[in-house]
Amino acid sequence: MQKNCTERDAEAADIAVDNLDSWDALHKNYIAYAQCDDGSIAEGNSETMARRLTDKCPEIAKLQSLINRDSGFEKYIMRHIDATLDADDADTRQLLNNVFPTEIRHCLISVTTLSGVTGLSPSG
Repeated sequence: MQKNCTERDAEAADIAVDNLDSWDALHKNYIAYAQCDDGSIAEGNSETMARRLTDKCPEIAKLQSLINRDSGFEKYIMRHIDATLDADDADTRQLLNNVFPTEIRHCLISVTTLSGVTGLSPSG
């Protein structure tokens, strides 16, 4: 059963977005404030995840470890990645295929398949 997002939770979640500097911090934020993941808070979470994926590729093993322990966190991450993808954006597909390491592409393929984004290849 999902908790309701109280005004206090929303304020705390909004402040927390500015301090999400690791996959662990994102996971703790998800546990504490998933019920508030909407609007500007959700946008901040999506931006943070996109930044972590593009800037912190070597840390993908930590993300995978958290996902392996918490399938809800995987859905949360994938929902935010999905929110940043445009199915008709060739530049996005090229970035995903050419820049991200294979491990990230495999992770992203599951969300892009579910969301209908095409053109993503596991091997680049």
